[in-house]
Amino acid sequence: MASGDGDVAAPPLLTRGLAVPVAVFLSSRLVTMAVAHVARLLKPQEIIAVLWRWDGQHYLEIARDGYPPSLAAGPGPPSQTVHAFFPGFPLIVRAVARVTGLAVETSGIVTTVALATVASALIWLLARDVAGEAVATRAVLLFSFFPGSFVLTLIYSEGPFLAFAAACLLSLHRRQWIAAGVAAAAAGATRPTGLVLALCCAWAAAGAVRTRGQWSAVLAPALAPLGFVAWSVFLAAHTGSATTWLRSQEDGWGQGFDFGAHTVRSIGDFVAHPIVDFNRTVCVMTIVLVAIGVVLLWRMRAPAVLSIYTVGILVPALFSAVLTSTPRFALTAFPLHIAAARSLTGTTFAITLALSAAAMAMLMLVAETSLLFTP
Repeated sequence: MASGDGDVAAPPLLTRGLAVPVAVFLSSRLVTMAVAHVARLLKPQEIIAVLWRWDGQHYLEIARDGYPPSLAAGPGPPSQTVHAFFPGFPLIVRAVARVTGLAVETSGIVTTVALATVASALIWLLARDVAGEAVATRAVLLFSFFPGSFVLTLIYSEGPFLAFAAACLLSLHRRQWIAAGVAAAAAGATRPTGLVLALCCAWAAAGAVRTRGQWSAVLAPALAPLGFVAWSVFLAAHTGSATTWLRSQEDGWGQGFDFGAHTVRSIGDFVAHPIVDFNRTVCVMTIVLVAIGVVLLWRMRAPAVLSIYTVGILVPALFSAVLTSTPRFALTAFPLHIAAARSLTGTTFAITLALSAAAMAMLMLVAETSLLFTP
């Protein structure tokens, strides 16, 4: 956008080129739906049940019934309650269900796929601005067929979060401060890692004020934390405790921070027994891919906000006491896909993409037909 205080004219948001990332992403969803049908045949069930397994059932519970007023009562630790899940995604699902009249399960799938499609388009725009159109197209291909991207067909919050995160980073790159702050606030109401976008907004705003005297930039970091703050205030008022989310995360779901001790142990166990635990194998291989991606991002000399965002996404995953969600965290660290796309070309890129697509299909099939892999 253009204004009198130093904003630059941004390229148009809607362009013919957006047909490319949209087509790429939707083609990847056809692959996941084919896998879902295979899973339905191997483990007889309705197709809708395949797509709302695992965390999906908890998001649907929130969309239907909201949050209970307290954690489960009893002398022991709280059970695995829905208080651990942020409200942004289920609120959108509820709204879609009411507006369209669709069942909440169908609304969940429509919401996640639609917003993941938006995310792919925004990632393409950001990559195009940073590295050019060819890199942008390769980045969306790697993103859409990344092994962990099968969750973008399930009733998971990654699709909405990625749409908000990509919108924030794109808006920061184009110095559209209010849009960046609103998108960051929405991300913070969707996943806890959305808070890193507040740091991205603060960094970009500080640079804008320091180098151009653009004080309107402070609107971005002012707005960015509001989603997380609103959720925290609501949960404290609703349950009567400011620690409800932490207690549900740590005591109910075993999600806490050990500063990488579990990650180090998992890598050591994998080296000693590489094929014993499929979940662990997938996580360690994901860490290897992430390490390569981080090196490529560093060599790319990407804008600072992309690096800040990536580190803010990866550190909680690698420092967590539970490592099973690593492929999903790696998926949300989408600047790594841009960096990889910049370095991979020709035959090397084609082979990488084919292997990634095959791994995506395999992981989804294993997750939907067994307990060997937890998405």
